[in-house]
Amino acid sequence: MKTLFFVSTLSAALFSLNVSANQNVTLSLEGEFLSGTCDVGINDGAADATVTLPVVEVQELNRKKIAGTTPFHFTYTNCSWPSTKTVQVYFEGGSSVDTSTYYLKNTGGSATGVELVLNTPGGNDIHPGTDTQAGGDSFPSGSYTSGDFKVSYITTDTLGAATPGSVTSYVVYHLDYQ
Repeated sequence: MKTLFFVSTLSAALFSLNVSANQNVTLSLEGEFLSGTCDVGINDGAADATVTLPVVEVQELNRKKIAGTTPFHFTYTNCSWPSTKTVQVYFEGGSSVDTSTYYLKNTGGSATGVELVLNTPGGNDIHPGTDTQAGGDSFPSGSYTSGDFKVSYITTDTLGAATPGSVTSYVVYHLDYQ
């Protein structure tokens, strides 16, 4: 019993000395970040781009409620990462987004009763500024072209009948790399 007590006491003393001696030890950490981003363009052009919708007769829009559907796509180039990544386009909310419909307001044109709706490549409405966004595209390093997103003129009963004129809007987007 005395031996066990002595060993326990000696162990406790050594442990206490060890803790005191190690209080000034430095832990060094190292890591590396890769850029892991891409250059992006719309319809094989610049990142800031204009998508032009066709001229549509106001009667067609008022009858169908949606018209002038125009596709556009994102082109990713110079993507550099070690394995396949998912890149998601995220359309942000802001003053150009109607918070009751999540359509894009006519911010500078003369037409009334009309907004613009964005659709995913799968055909679902995109609600800028919310989690209801397009799914991401997964691809390896290099270049890639997304599926076709769409933008259309839209009118609703809440907006009232569309009147002739121009339509101008915008939406800010960013890329989410996962």
